[in-house]
Amino acid sequence: MEPTIEPYAETPAFKSNWGLWLAVGAVMIIAGIAALVASVAATIAVAVVLGVALIASGIVQIGMGLRERSWRYGLLFSLWGIVEIVIGAVVVFHPAAAPWC
Repeated sequence: MEPTIEPYAETPAFKSNWGLWLAVGAVMIIAGIAALVASVAATIAVAVVLGVALIASGIVQIGMGLRERSWRYGLLFSLWGIVEIVIGAVVVFHPAAAPWC
């Protein structure tokens, strides 16, 4: 007997939470329209989120560098983590100064 793959929309978890998925879809549509109307604010918000992600990635990268057994790779990871944190901080604290704004 061949295994079958059931589409996600037909699973019990999806069927029991269809209202939640409908609400998520409606919120996404409203957020998309708001982003089209206020494109500058949306761009700045995306820049801040990107900056926070870079800072988090830099922290993880430094942690990886500290755990690395080879000092060369550890130093490389740590330096790259510092670069990510600096770039993330610049984007978070000066989002309108980003080249795409």
